[in-house]
Amino acid sequence: MVGHPRWTVTQKINQWTRYLVLYPRLGFLFVPFLTYSAEPLPVVLSGEVVFAACMVCHSTQEMQRGPILDGMPAWYLLAQMKKFNTGIRGTMEDNKGESLMAPVAQQYHDPSDLREVAAKFEKRPVARHLRTVRGNPQRGKLLYATCASCHGVEGRGKKSIQSPPLAFLEDWYLMDQLRKFQLGRRGYDPRDTTGKLMQNIAKIYTINDLRDIVAYLASLNPSQERQAIIPSDNFSEPKGAVAEQTGSGL
Repeated sequence: MVGHPRWTVTQKINQWTRYLVLYPRLGFLFVPFLTYSAEPLPVVLSGEVVFAACMVCHSTQEMQRGPILDGMPAWYLLAQMKKFNTGIRGTMEDNKGESLMAPVAQQYHDPSDLREVAAKFEKRPVARHLRTVRGNPQRGKLLYATCASCHGVEGRGKKSIQSPPLAFLEDWYLMDQLRKFQLGRRGYDPRDTTGKLMQNIAKIYTINDLRDIVAYLASLNPSQERQAIIPSDNFSEPKGAVAEQTGSGL
């Protein structure tokens, strides 16, 4: 009989990390499996394990996932983690993405681990994204003029005023977040001053305006190669509703 091939240490870590992320309260059951090995385990930095856990959702490993964060600046990621850890984000049930992200984020408090994870994301090249929201980028460029004062002419953000780059994000995620700002499902906490500002600005625009702005920002993505796959008239939603994404929402 041919036996099962023995997993490498890396494979064990990746597999059990997924379970630890999805079922953190059952983590004690998996520790023996994670640490047992016939060969000596290498020293694994905790920041590396945390990063592997983040990549379960913030990559294309899973079909149901959160946004890809490659290239996003460390200062922005750390700021958002702080918001989740302090309850500024993740406390509204109607925002399913944040509700999924909050309990995961609240497991990690070590500043050095968080800095290491944020730095790893920042160093990764901005990913190539498929377009899923089509709009008029020429019109979007005109509408984006208001946004450019904070987020930069090329959508690269401005650290000095805590404005993140928008051109690095996937268009589906950017559209989803702008709609949540419009409907009060992000920026709802009184302590979230930047979120409140974004709420006020997002409410200026119609859904078609947002499609066009997002289409323009997608054209600025430094990874360049993209493909439009969903026509704009397929993006519809009931009045007063938001096209909810269920992946984690950073």
